Amino acid sequence: MDDPTKLYAAYLNYYQLTQRRRVVAKKQEHFLSVVFSIAVAVLAVLFSAQILNSWRFKADAKDLVGQLLLPTALAADLSATVEPYTTNLIMNAGQEATINLTFINNSQISWPAGQVSLETGPFLKTFSKVEHKSWQSFFKVTTLTKEIKPKEKISVSFKIAGPEASIVGVIQENFQLVYNQQPIKGSLARVFIDANQSKPTFIQSSNNSTINTIKPTKTTANATTSTKAVEYITGYNKLGEKVQVIKGQYVPGISLTKPSDAAIATERARLAAIKSSSTSDQAFCIALSASERANQPQCQTNNSEAQTDPGIVEYSRKLAEEPLIRVGLFSSDQLQRITSDQPFDIYAANNLLVGSVPANTVVLVYYIRSTKQYGVIVNDNVYQTLNYLRFVSQANNDGVFQLPDYRNNPNWNANLNDNKFRRVMEYRYAAETDKIWWINELPIDSYLKGLAETSNASPLEFQKVLATAARTYVLYHYYRGLDSGLTEASTKHASEYFHVDATYDQVYRGYNSEIRMPRLAQAVQETRGMIVTYNHELAITPYFSRSDGRTRSWNEVWGGGEKPWLVSVPVPEDKGQTLFGHGVGMSAQGALLMVVDGGKSWVDVLKYFYTGTSLERAY
Repeated sequence: MDDPTKLYAAYLNYYQLTQRRRVVAKKQEHFLSVVFSIAVAVLAVLFSAQILNSWRFKADAKDLVGQLLLPTALAADLSATVEPYTTNLIMNAGQEATINLTFINNSQISWPAGQVSLETGPFLKTFSKVEHKSWQSFFKVTTLTKEIKPKEKISVSFKIAGPEASIVGVIQENFQLVYNQQPIKGSLARVFIDANQSKPTFIQSSNNSTINTIKPTKTTANATTSTKAVEYITGYNKLGEKVQVIKGQYVPGISLTKPSDAAIATERARLAAIKSSSTSDQAFCIALSASERANQPQCQTNNSEAQTDPGIVEYSRKLAEEPLIRVGLFSSDQLQRITSDQPFDIYAANNLLVGSVPANTVVLVYYIRSTKQYGVIVNDNVYQTLNYLRFVSQANNDGVFQLPDYRNNPNWNANLNDNKFRRVMEYRYAAETDKIWWINELPIDSYLKGLAETSNASPLEFQKVLATAARTYVLYHYYRGLDSGLTEASTKHASEYFHVDATYDQVYRGYNSEIRMPRLAQAVQETRGMIVTYNHELAITPYFSRSDGRTRSWNEVWGGGEKPWLVSVPVPEDKGQTLFGHGVGMSAQGALLMVVDGGKSWVDVLKYFYTGTSLERAY
């Protein structure tokens, strides 16, 4: 047997060596664990950053798509009737009243539960003088919590607050059903409130009309005008309801005597038979397919407009100067105020009516349907004329007009109000459509700077793409008007005296949008006068929000023959997405990704989506 001492020494040596190896291994294991943990943490941070960046980009793209998204056929298909159409109340400050309305779903589909709301009108997110604390927001009264099937009725009761004491006289409030950011056709109800008067205008027990007069203190020598008192009367509309009007200001057909029961029944039947209204929720018809457009009688674009062959304007000259564009902002029967930060003149058509109105002077404007007269009240002086009114800044394009009564809030911020516009404002009655329009006339590049079809965060190169496509689109309609002998309108809007509207042709929000989006203004300036042409002729350039991986040809969507520059092209940047919009021409999201990810220039993008085109300078 070996010496135990030696055996123990050998064992001890082996044990110590093993322990040292274990310590080293543990240290190595700990080191590797630390390194692995650090690596995992770094990878997690990088992965999170990538996800966040991707999320942010998708959020930006989603925001862009949301801003560019055109009205859908679904919202346009919803319709309703409401009873009563008009409610008359007498209220004082501090009081409250309950309004009861009954709506009938005239649509072919159900109204989804929780997605239809009762809101103020006639414009989306209109501020109200009778907002009640029970409302869901300053513009949203309540939400319909149940599904409403076709032909089904629903009764809605809600409270309003008496107008504040400083408001004296008759005011009009409007309420309407809204789905998917669009009013439901036929759902508008009116409430006339005689506020804070010791002797109310609405006299329920008498058929006599009350007359209040504003006496003029100044006359005008202009041969086209006359000066007279503005008379406020209580009369009857065709439904036999009492209304307070300035000689028919609110509704046509005002009478001092109540219509017969038979006449009222006939009018109710006529209103019930109307399937579409001419209110501001008209569909953007060029965004619809041919079959969809056939079911939209309110569409302003006629067949010859959509199927013009070869679809281009004869363009053989360069303009000597930047053209003026006329934009239909909105129509309204209500009394409106207008003011400006610069002195301005008021014209009756081409004749001077009131000269050198000082800056910041508030002018009241109205139209009397019964006598077809326009009126303005300037510093208690009343002027009336048979000619339409033009408000022209003495500072030219540097003058900015404001319409204090026009509520035009962006969807993303109810505290903003886009009611300021450059250069010239026009107030004009269109007999063919029976609407009273506010029209903004200004240079085309100033108009483009006021568009709101993207955000200021978008890359400058992408802004140039949209600016050029938008310029081409509006000049297309400008030249169509000239070729048809129209000097102040396009063929599309000839009956209403403007080239494009501010909602359905392109989203125009005026001066405030121009200030919020300096990058778009820069893009407009750097592409000044540039348009898309095909064989040296100006080509129409439709665009939409997002494709599903390819665009559609003109003929595929609208028919009438192919347009060689509007053929289907692949959009790999949009692959796997859902189509938003009509699909013809340029995908806005695809164009954005071509710039951001592909490094394409604005010229490359336009030539890709509009096949075989060139860029030329129009002015």
